[in-house]
Amino acid sequence: TCALPIYDNYIELYYQNEGAFKKELFRNSLKSIEADFAENKSIERIHRSYLVNLDKVKSVAGNARGLRLKLHTELPEIPVSRAKHDEILALLDSH
Repeated sequence: TCALPIYDNYIELYYQNEGAFKKELFRNSLKSIEADFAENKSIERIHRSYLVNLDKVKSVAGNARGLRLKLHTELPEIPVSRAKHDEILALLDSH
């Protein structure tokens, strides 16, 4: 599961349903979606433009200057902000 903003109050949500990846456009803000999932410790803001379900991370690439998460071969790599680098690595280690 991954959400990213594409315009001011629109986000694209990627999710898996019955083995197939789906993408839907919602009129909502990423901040609002983040608040909706605040109690779910697996959903994490990894960049100002991305929320990710850390349980779905398959691999991590890069270094402190450019960390990227791979969720599935059908989805693009997702960048992690440099400010969140250490926090995200620690969270992934604890999963």
